[in-house]
Amino acid sequence: LEWSAGVEDSRCEAVGARAWLSEAGANYIVQTVFGTLVDKTFTLEYPDVKGEKNGWTYEISGASVMEYAIDLPELNFTNGVGLDLTIPKFSVNTKFHYKVDGTGWNPIWSAGTVRAELSQKEPLQGQFVVGVNKDGKPTVNLQLNDPKVKLGAFAMEGTIFEGLVEFLVSIFKE
Repeated sequence: LEWSAGVEDSRCEAVGARAWLSEAGANYIVQTVFGTLVDKTFTLEYPDVKGEKNGWTYEISGASVMEYAIDLPELNFTNGVGLDLTIPKFSVNTKFHYKVDGTGWNPIWSAGTVRAELSQKEPLQGQFVVGVNKDGKPTVNLQLNDPKVKLGAFAMEGTIFEGLVEFLVSIFKE
């Protein structure tokens, strides 16, 4: 599989051997498919998470994305690497239920609902890198460049620790 920008004649001489994709073609695919892909991603059912750690049991359930806003990605070819991806802006509002319970000697517990807004501090960037696996089949991997996400609005409901947690979050938000 080859990435090639500005190829005049993009016909493949050997069937199944090569494929060409221009930046214009890649951007067209993004414009036609991206919205549907994002909609499907954010309407997934997320599995519940349960566990125990350091004298606490925890459970996170009912996780969902309430709303989101994501700009169309910008795509550019990087010679010898693959396709660069930049998402200029995104934000996601999430909600989940939680329960934390002390084990053994620890009588402290809490349960409630958390609502949080996550957004990026700077554009999200990465590369689609083309390669082959050990069986010789083509692969395409997305490698993100150190995404920096910030916590925006935060609300914790249904717990006696609501005020304390919101105060601590406001201190460490930035």
